[in-house]
Amino acid sequence: MANARRNRLAPAPAGTASTGTADILTQLRLDMEATVTKLLLIPHAKLSDEDHEAWSDQIHQHNMAIAKLRNAVLETLSDQFQAELPAIQAATAELVKKLERLQQSVAIIRAVDSVLGVVRQIITLLA
Repeated sequence: MANARRNRLAPAPAGTASTGTADILTQLRLDMEATVTKLLLIPHAKLSDEDHEAWSDQIHQHNMAIAKLRNAVLETLSDQFQAELPAIQAATAELVKKLERLQQSVAIIRAVDSVLGVVRQIITLLA
């Protein structure tokens, strides 16, 4: 039974979850939290034992669902991140290559600047 409940709230496998899945799950969690807030506004001290038990059970069930929704959101975000990770790694590798080229360019500019400095000194001496 626990697996059946988990599967209902489980996110789609990596790469198949749409970007809105986490948003939908978050909205559902917020709705459930609003329901719990409303349940807590009920003056439970005036409830019969049977009604109090039902009220308490409803709060518990909603809180369990909220926890499952939080986990599902985190799993969805994790799946989305994992799906994007190869692209992030490729972009990082490309940035490393560009940084190396930039550092080489800086070294060349410094060498040229050094040569120009020597040329300026020679011109100053000849003038």
